[in-house]
Amino acid sequence: MVRRIQFAFLTIAAVVLVAVPAAQAQRRGGFGSDPLLGLLQIEKVQIELDLLDVQIDEGEAIAAEMQKQFTLPRINFQEATDAERDAFMKKMADNNAKRGKAVKAKLAEMLAPDQYDRLMEIHIQQVGSAALQDVDVAKKLKLTAAQSKKIKGISDTMNQEMRKMFSGGRADFAKLRPKIEKMRADAEKQTMAVLTAPQKKQFTAMHGKKFELPRRGFGGGGGGRGRGQKKGR
Repeated sequence: MVRRIQFAFLTIAAVVLVAVPAAQAQRRGGFGSDPLLGLLQIEKVQIELDLLDVQIDEGEAIAAEMQKQFTLPRINFQEATDAERDAFMKKMADNNAKRGKAVKAKLAEMLAPDQYDRLMEIHIQQVGSAALQDVDVAKKLKLTAAQSKKIKGISDTMNQEMRKMFSGGRADFAKLRPKIEKMRADAEKQTMAVLTAPQKKQFTAMHGKKFELPRRGFGGGGGGRGRGQKKGR
């Protein structure tokens, strides 16, 4: 159990610098683990985007397709070696990157331009500086190859430090949480320092209007339908 909990946390850290908000558990169901599809599970997001019922249904279909296309074979993490776990995590990160690109292409077709743009704003608000590793975000900000390399290096260093913290197999997550939060905050600060002043200003603008996700525990409340009945495609 400890191993599974540790791996779950490290998996999140390896892909983004912040965890997916617990509010994403307020789901209508079936959207899978992609962060953008995860946001579409949330009733408040559906309302914010003014989604049509048909769009919500299409989102579920996209999630089912992505799950079939990008599911990785399981391994026994308790019995796997460190090298095997590291290899799987790398494969999973590559898989998630490919899935993310496919999801964005599907959502760009499914959503109206203003809906897609707002979804991306909400996503950036949730993941913070981790969004700078997104290819599209990096392109809009015109990050140099050197900047992207430095940002990835900061993320990799933090992930390596986290792995060391859990390498003993008996780590107490509750006790380590303050240290983990500080590591993530430090990484956020270091990452933002890589940007130029104009890039910081543009990145702030890419957050859009502040949006508060509902903070609910897993299993709490079912996601509803958006208000999009008055909005056509």
